[in-house]
Amino acid sequence: AAAINCGDEGGEFGDDLRTSPTVSMSSSAKKESSASINTLLATAPIGEQVSPDSEESKHGERVHRLLQFMAPPAPKAEKTWLRQLLRCDDEQFDKAFATAERVLASTSLTRFFDEAQYQSAANEMSIMIKGELSRIDRVVEFSDEIWVLDYKTTDFVDSRELADRYRAQLKEYCDGIVALSPNKSVRAALVIGDGQLLPINV
Repeated sequence: AAAINCGDEGGEFGDDLRTSPTVSMSSSAKKESSASINTLLATAPIGEQVSPDSEESKHGERVHRLLQFMAPPAPKAEKTWLRQLLRCDDEQFDKAFATAERVLASTSLTRFFDEAQYQSAANEMSIMIKGELSRIDRVVEFSDEIWVLDYKTTDFVDSRELADRYRAQLKEYCDGIVALSPNKSVRAALVIGDGQLLPINV
């Protein structure tokens, strides 16, 4: 069984999920007749599998946190507030902020971040799969399908290696979403720090 919780600032996510008895969500942020969800705090590192204490891993966490509060439906946040949120030096913040902006501005990703092009979206969706808590970086619902997105901040992209490394993880995420929204197809992709979209066949 899968259950979803979208945090204190969340909302309902899609008609199918609203009717599921396993979904527990609050209802503050809404987009017209279709609701949107804000976020839980990010915890899982993103990017390559490196030491959690490495600067590369910390950079990934910073980008992850920024996208949590910069990607809709999150309310617009001032850059000064975001800088205080990360509690890092100016160079580290500027690097992370530039990566987050690059992702949000990428034409390859427009449909996933432009509120006019989707029905609802969630940042840092917390989902219980097989009794364990997982967090999905971003879930975007369209009229005919739902996309599960996972952020990766690696600089060097070997698409086959990345696909092989994260396919099993993304399949679990997709299976969890399918259980809650069986009437829509669910697709998965990695979002790379340079703004690329890497669809993964799960």
